[in-house]
This record gives sequence, structure tokens and C-alpha cells, in this order.
Amino acid sequence: MVSAHGVSDNFTVEVTLYQLNLTDESVIQFQVAGINSGFESDFFGFAFSSSFTAGKMAGNNITLDVVAKKIAFLQHPSDVEGNAFMTPAF
Repeated sequence: MVSAHGVSDNFTVEVTLYQLNLTDESVIQFQVAGINSGFESDFFGFAFSSSFTAGKMAGNNITLDVVAKKIAFLQHPSDVEGNAFMTPAF
């Protein structure tokens, strides 16, 4: 990313989440520390401030919407007639 001196820029962060243990309706948020964020400039660039005057920078809350692709039984239920209870209960 290249920014001119004294100019603000926006950028997009793309993330891939590991598929296991995602909980529906979980909220994630990306944040940059307010002090010593780790941003660097090249040899010919301007130096970044070591702290943001407004403190840490946080993005929007992102709510995860998990969509099931299949259903699996931990134990196969017994065969039953219609309108009867299965064992084990599902």
C-alpha cells in the first residue's frame, strides 16, 4: 500500500476462517493497536507516528452466519413407525 504524505487511505482486509468450531452469530472485529502498531515505511518514505491520537482503530463488528451443509448423527437412530419417538432422541 502506498500513500502520499498527509493523505488518508482505506484498504480492505480479506480473511479466511477455519471451518471447524465456528459458532453461528459469533462476532469478530479487526483492530489496530493505538500504540506501536508495527506499521513500517520504506527507506525513502515518511515515518509513521508511533501512536494514533484517537487511540486504537477498530473496524465494524462482523456477525458470522453459519450455514449447515449436512446433518450427521452421532449414533444412528432406531427404526420407528410414523409419529413415534426415535431412540436415542434426536
